[in-house]
Amino acid sequence: MRSKRRVFWVVCCAACLFIPLLKPDGGIFFVAPLILLTFPAGFLGDRALGFFYTHFGIHAGGGTSTSTLSYWTDIGLEWLVLFSCGYVQWFVFLPWIARRWDRLAAK
Repeated sequence: MRSKRRVFWVVCCAACLFIPLLKPDGGIFFVAPLILLTFPAGFLGDRALGFFYTHFGIHAGGGTSTSTLSYWTDIGLEWLVLFSCGYVQWFVFLPWIARRWDRLAAK
């Protein structure tokens, strides 16, 4: 059962990658479902990525900055960060906490 949930979650996150293909100017429609699927770690990852962009002067989608990411590079990087945060949260960290809790409750 655990692997079915994992596959379903990964498929839902991968489906979010197709949103920019269908609606290229709909950034919120790409980020919002991913943040919901990965909340709260994905929200923190999104904030950390924004801080990283700001701190190093990186701007997505063009502009006059010293370092500019293309639209698709930004989408891919955003998806990778949110997906990684959510995966670690739901399928590594949370099961570890549950196992630890069960061991402590059994004592």
